[in-house]
Amino acid sequence: VNLSRAFLYSEKSSDADGSDTVYRTLGGIRYWSRDNSGVTNSTASALSYAILNADNTTVATTGTFLDTLVIGPDLVGSVAAIDNSVRRLRESDTQVGYTVQEILLNQGNLVKVVVDSRVSTGDYFMFDSQKIRAIPLGSRGMFVKQAPELKDAKRARVLGEWTLEVRHPSTVV
Repeated sequence: VNLSRAFLYSEKSSDADGSDTVYRTLGGIRYWSRDNSGVTNSTASALSYAILNADNTTVATTGTFLDTLVIGPDLVGSVAAIDNSVRRLRESDTQVGYTVQEILLNQGNLVKVVVDSRVSTGDYFMFDSQKIRAIPLGSRGMFVKQAPELKDAKRARVLGEWTLEVRHPSTVV
């Protein structure tokens, strides 16, 4: 749960090399969007088709076409309110019926809608899924530290070292 939230919201540490006192941290999608494209959008009102198209147009002018829209549960109603002529349901291969929605934007690209409970209220993320991936560092994707090494009375803790590779971060909204 916390790993997924880190991929969305974590801030890169001030010390890229890390030290005993300053841990290295990965920059999440919000970090890359804010620091590279300048396009961040947190809306207190209903998410609209016009807002999605405006953000998509900004990125499409760079030659990138986004394919994924990640929203929190609070924006599901906003997506459902988008006109049926541009909103499509895809057949699910894991359960009976249609579960995944796609939205056709003005530039001609379809964005797959992913609902994630870890997205903060009012936030959404649009990106090209082929340009973002989580990568474990070395062989330490997940490992367990036992009680003698910990100072907080926990018996053991699962830890990991990951990074988020974002190619062409100016195309993340």
